[in-house]
Amino acid sequence: MPPAERQAESNESSPNNAKATLEKHFSLGKVGIRDRIACHTWTWFTMTMATGGMANVIHSLPYQAAWLNGIAVAFFLLNVILFIMNCALASIRFKSRPGALTHSFTDQTESLFIPSAVVSFAIISINICQFGVPHVGPWLLRIMQILFWFYIALSVLASATIYLILWSTLIFPIHTMTPTWVFPAYPLLLTAPFASNLIQAAVQTNQQVVTLNRTAIALCAVATQGAGCLIAFMISAAFIYRLMTQKLPRDFQRPGVFISIGPFAFTVGGLVQLGNSADKILPSNFLGTDLAVPIIKVMSVLIGLWLWGLSMWFFIVSVGSLWNHDRAWQGFAE
Repeated sequence: MPPAERQAESNESSPNNAKATLEKHFSLGKVGIRDRIACHTWTWFTMTMATGGMANVIHSLPYQAAWLNGIAVAFFLLNVILFIMNCALASIRFKSRPGALTHSFTDQTESLFIPSAVVSFAIISINICQFGVPHVGPWLLRIMQILFWFYIALSVLASATIYLILWSTLIFPIHTMTPTWVFPAYPLLLTAPFASNLIQAAVQTNQQVVTLNRTAIALCAVATQGAGCLIAFMISAAFIYRLMTQKLPRDFQRPGVFISIGPFAFTVGGLVQLGNSADKILPSNFLGTDLAVPIIKVMSVLIGLWLWGLSMWFFIVSVGSLWNHDRAWQGFAE
């Protein structure tokens, strides 16, 4: 294919150019379903992240009732439907627009959200551990254990691959820096919550048929979770440098500042839950001492409080960054 044709094909594959083409067709009265599907991007998978998160939050509430559990299950089922829908729309887009898949990996904005599909898969898996495993036979626990190890490999490969592609093909100036730069590390940040919910589900069901290597699962999850948290910490340092030298992001980018909270909040939830289950995870005389379990419980709480404080600080900064923007809108309304 000549270079000019390849360039034209690449331009057509871009979501922005697809939207421009859609507007052109709309002005001519020709807008098909394929033109609309061509506007689908990886960012749509953040919808399934949020929907699954609602089910997770409701399940974690200290007050439990049948109607609350029903709402959580409804969110879970809705999330599965939305995830399948997004996968179908993405497949249709990439099939109907040759080159769109490759272009999505090199687009400066869309490429950052590719891991949201992996995170959505992790959240659905966590919801299955919460709502499925306690009510189904040991076969589901065995499947979830296999999926956990699969997800560990997938999260590491996805995170490293996306960052390598970005660093090899794109340049991100510091003045354009936003917390979305941390998104490729998000798959790593769901490993500890996945492990803790998998172990908790096995404990609740008290199934002896499936041999669950809880120690290996927990330690591997802590290693990958720690890697993701440290990557997020370094990127957060770069973001603070950007704030000190370039001020706050533009108004339409400021809601993205809330992304800074997620990495540390996920880490708190995963580590504290694993620490609370340390007596069910660690073997006796672990590391040659009988005090390993109480030490790990105390350390998980202290580290959790440390990271929780950092999350709260980022939350205050995120809310404060919207203050002037909201006041401007209120003044306009008045």
